[in-house]
Amino acid sequence: MNVKRGVVLTTLSIFFHDITMKSLLLSSLLIVSSMVVHSTTDFNINCRNAFHDIICLRFADAHSKIDNEKQGNPSNSIPYLLDNYIDFLTVMIGEDQKDLEKMRDKRDFRLQHLVKGDRTSPWYLNSQAEIYLQGGFARIKFGEYLLAGIDINRAFRLLTENEKKFPGFIPDQIRLGLLHAFIGTVPDKYQWAVKALDFEGTISQGLGELRTAYSGCLNNKQYDFLLPETIFLLSFVSINLSGDKNVATGLSNEFNKPALLPLVSQSPLVCFAFANLKIKSGKNDEAIRILAACQQLPGSILFITWNT
Repeated sequence: MNVKRGVVLTTLSIFFHDITMKSLLLSSLLIVSSMVVHSTTDFNINCRNAFHDIICLRFADAHSKIDNEKQGNPSNSIPYLLDNYIDFLTVMIGEDQKDLEKMRDKRDFRLQHLVKGDRTSPWYLNSQAEIYLQGGFARIKFGEYLLAGIDINRAFRLLTENEKKFPGFIPDQIRLGLLHAFIGTVPDKYQWAVKALDFEGTISQGLGELRTAYSGCLNNKQYDFLLPETIFLLSFVSINLSGDKNVATGLSNEFNKPALLPLVSQSPLVCFAFANLKIKSGKNDEAIRILAACQQLPGSILFITWNT
């Protein structure tokens, strides 16, 4: 009996020890998992302030804010999108092949961070699409049309998918509006390429989407930080693609609104868009005055030059 009793006690001891070890292991896993930092895709106030600096072409200030966000919130993927914005504008303004190669070399690294972001965020697919879209437009600048088409196709697919998931998401409307307007300008002899990529769009459709996005940015504080970029793109499409003088005249009046007027003195891009609208409306003297004021903007990279 003593032997049997000993065997039973030993068995029970092993059993409870096993249970205890499993419980400790499970508890440890729960504690560790609670400490894991989940990736986010958050266009928070820090990122919005950095974006404002970017649109104002104050790249040094933007880099400082981006670095602070990476250090203070390393799980956020949006700073890598902002890095690409800076490189993209550097390429488009400077027109240097080396800058294009620099942006291209960093693309996969930045996309890897964006892919690790929050899949439930409407910025998740939009941010990836933006990387491809910027790459596509930059390639067009240097005549790399085939690769540009591939990049823009990827962007279009991601934006279309995101639009289905998050209807009415204003950043999608901005990008799709731009793309639809561009698709509407493709000459007939290149329509085969548009059909091959399964693109659809017209200038009027694109302008409508950009106007909707502009109104959304104007009336929704959640997206008001996108107002400078949106008015710039809306102006660009109106001037260069629509060819309607009345559209340009009406749009130039928007710059006198309280929400936009300060941006004319803050962002060379907005200033340039306003001046171009004035030129399109036949008001060259006003355009010169607006551009001259842009020359005095501190802290931004050189965008507007004068021949003396």
